[in-house]
Amino acid sequence: MKLRKPIASLVSVVLLSIGMATMATSTASANTTSWPNHWSDWSQSGGQNTRGDDASPPPVTTPSGYVVVAWYMPGWKDGSTAVWTPGGQTLATSIKVSTKNLDALDAWAKTQSYGCFQIDGYNDNATTAALLKGGHLYGPSNPTESLWGGTAWKFMKVGACTPPPVNTTVTPGVPTVAPATCQVRDGGVADINGGSIVLPTTSGVTYTISGGTTTGLAAGTYTVTATPASGKSLSVTGTGWTLQGGAATIAVTVKPAADCSVSQPAAKVVSTAWVDGTWGCDATTVEQTRAVTTTPYIWGNGQWVLDTAKATTVTETQTRSLSSSEQTVCPPGTLPIPAGATVVPPTCTADGSATLVNGTGFTWDTTSFGPGEWTATATPAAGYTFDKSGSTYQVTFTVAAKLTGAVCTVSDVLAAPPNSTGTPTSFSEVLAAAPNASVLASTGASPLPLAVIALVLLGVGALVQPRVRRAIFVRH
Repeated sequence: MKLRKPIASLVSVVLLSIGMATMATSTASANTTSWPNHWSDWSQSGGQNTRGDDASPPPVTTPSGYVVVAWYMPGWKDGSTAVWTPGGQTLATSIKVSTKNLDALDAWAKTQSYGCFQIDGYNDNATTAALLKGGHLYGPSNPTESLWGGTAWKFMKVGACTPPPVNTTVTPGVPTVAPATCQVRDGGVADINGGSIVLPTTSGVTYTISGGTTTGLAAGTYTVTATPASGKSLSVTGTGWTLQGGAATIAVTVKPAADCSVSQPAAKVVSTAWVDGTWGCDATTVEQTRAVTTTPYIWGNGQWVLDTAKATTVTETQTRSLSSSEQTVCPPGTLPIPAGATVVPPTCTADGSATLVNGTGFTWDTTSFGPGEWTATATPAAGYTFDKSGSTYQVTFTVAAKLTGAVCTVSDVLAAPPNSTGTPTSFSEVLAAAPNASVLASTGASPLPLAVIALVLLGVGALVQPRVRRAIFVRH
C-alpha cells in the first residue's frame, strides 16, 4: 500500500502537465490570424484548391470594409474551376460592401449580354486598390491579393465567355450565265466552246461552284454556293437563293450550243453532150461518147467551195440506134469502115500495145504497134472502095509506154505477168529473170530460170563442201 500511493501521484502530475500544454496551444491558435482559411472554404465547395494559391500570405493590413470584384474569365470549365491563360483575368467591375457578400454583383451580372465571371471577395485596403488599378489578374495571388477570410470566391456565367461578333446581313448577288457556243471548223464540222458562269462579287460573301471551274463548261446545271464571312448572315428574301444552314445555294443552267455544223454538199457533176462516132453503110447503130467531170467541195473561207484540184474526168459511152434517114445500104464493091485499133493499156512491167486486123477486101499497112503516136492506113483491094472515104481509110491512135512512179507498187510488179521473151543466154540474164520466175503462172513447162539458178547453187555448194568437211575434221 505504501508503494502504490507514490505511483498514483506521479501519473496525476503527468496528466495535468499534458492538459495545460494542450490548453496553451489552443489559446494561441485562436488568437493568431489564419490567412489561408478561404482556401479551406474553396476545398469544401469544389473539393480542392482549384485556384492553386500556395504563395506566401499577403501582408496583414487593417481593412476598412470589403470589396467584391468581377473578373472576366477567358473560358469556362465548370462552376468550381478557374480558367487561367496568358493575359489573365480582366477586370470587369467592382463594388465596396460593408459585409462579406459575394452576391453583391449578381444583379449587375444578370444585366450583361455575355461573360464568364470570377467573383472574388477582398479586404478594402491598399493591396486591393493596387490590384484593381492594374486591371489584370494573371494567376492566383499574381499580383498580390488580399482575400477576406472564409468563402472568398465563386464563378458565374452569362451567355458566352467572349463578346459575340457583331452580325450584319448581306444579300448575295446572282451569277450570270453564258451558253456554250460553236464555230464551224475545217470540213464544216462544228467545234463546241463550253459555256461560262460569272460569279458575283459581294463584300463579306465567298462564292464557290460545283466542279470548281467557271469556264469551258459543258451544257448542264451547276450549283453555286454563297458562304458569309464571320459576323455576316445572308438575306435571300426575293432572290433565287435558298438558305442551307448559314450558307445559301442557287442552281444555274448552261444552255447547249445551237447546231452550227454544215453538211458537205454533193460533188458537182458536169457532162458534155453526147458525140456520135462514125458509121458506115449497112450500119444500124452508132457509138456515142461524152466527158463527165466530177468536182468535190472543200471548206474554205467559212463556206463550201469547189475543190478543182481534185476534179476527175471520165469518158462515158453508149450506143444509139440510127434513124432510117441515117442508114445507108452499101453498094456492090463498097466496103464498110474498118474497125479501129485494139489498144492494150500499159502496166508497171510492160509497155502498152495495139493491133489492127485486116479484113475482107482491105489490108492495113501495119497491124502491130508499140508505144508511140501512130497513123495506120487501110487500102482496099482492087475493085473495092471504102464507104464515105474513098480509096483509103486512116486511123490515128496512141500507145502508152510502161507505167512508172508512185502508181507502181511492189504488189503491182509481183502480180504482173512476166515479159520473158525466150531462153536466157547468160548467167546475168538468169539472175535478172529470177525475181519474175517466182510469180509465173503454172503452165506445165519447165521454169528454165529456176532450174539454172538451182544448178548454180548446187555447184557453189559442191565447191564449199570440202572446206566444210576439212573444218569439221580439224575441230574434232
